[in-house]
Amino acid sequence: MGLINIIRLVAPGLVDQFPELFKLFKLIGSTVFAYLSIMIGINTAKELGASTSIGAVMAGLLAMPGLADITLFGEKLQPNSGGIFAVLMVVVFSSKLELWFRSIVKESLDLILTPFVTILVSALVAIIVFQPIGHYLNQLLAQGVSLSLLNHGGGAVVTGAALGGSFLFLLLTGLHQGLIPIHTEILNTFGLNYLFPILAMGGMGQVGSCFWVYLRTKNQRLKKTLMGALPVGIFGVGEPLLFGVSLPLGKPFIAGCIGGAAGGALMAYFQVGIIIPFGTAGLSLIPLVGDGQIIKFLIAVLGAWVVGFIASILIGFTDPEK
Repeated sequence: MGLINIIRLVAPGLVDQFPELFKLFKLIGSTVFAYLSIMIGINTAKELGASTSIGAVMAGLLAMPGLADITLFGEKLQPNSGGIFAVLMVVVFSSKLELWFRSIVKESLDLILTPFVTILVSALVAIIVFQPIGHYLNQLLAQGVSLSLLNHGGGAVVTGAALGGSFLFLLLTGLHQGLIPIHTEILNTFGLNYLFPILAMGGMGQVGSCFWVYLRTKNQRLKKTLMGALPVGIFGVGEPLLFGVSLPLGKPFIAGCIGGAAGGALMAYFQVGIIIPFGTAGLSLIPLVGDGQIIKFLIAVLGAWVVGFIASILIGFTDPEK
């Protein structure tokens, strides 16, 4: 999908000349997202020690087009209305039910009864309970994104600054992985994910702050670490800088958060989105930003670098002796 964006930018005539070929490329790129819910169902069941095939069935059920032909309790069912939230809830439920039922049923009946009971009960609960709950959560998320990130007032800038400035704390704990369903739902709702580019600025602010460390440090071991960590950080892999430089030194971490806040504010102001749910958080996102938004994206990245760099100069750091 990034390749298609690049070709559209530098050689739009090529896309017009071979439209069917580029339709195929787009199909290849979007396949993983079309079946992402089933992949999540499989992996969720696997993590819980349950049957991956039942996890796939439960996730696939919520996306079945035939649901649109069914009216239940006076309400017409809608495929995918619960999104990833519903998938996670129903697969957790079905996995727990499967494991519990398997523990009480006779081994001779397990092969037939356990999948039958698990799928039947979980399917009914999914449609009646989890699908509506997931739909409600999606609506809340859409409203929250619209109010906080897509308005044209100062609220979007403040929200972007808060998110960009705090993302490194999420990265420290690994909690950023829990945002994947939210990224997916924002993309499904709006066609672009406006949250991920804002969060990516946390890493860009860190690049700016650590570049000042690289210029000033006399510690050859630290300089060597920075020579390897800065290039990959620029392209979006921030862990080497985070755990190898900014966090151990302390003050560059704070400066990076300040830079991330500046970049996040700019990204929210420009309302930059990407065409996939998530990716690496740096310049590697360039081919994946929305149409006509590359310059705005680069301005926000530059803002994070510059502010992170200046904040690092002002805050300073203690150069390690060893």
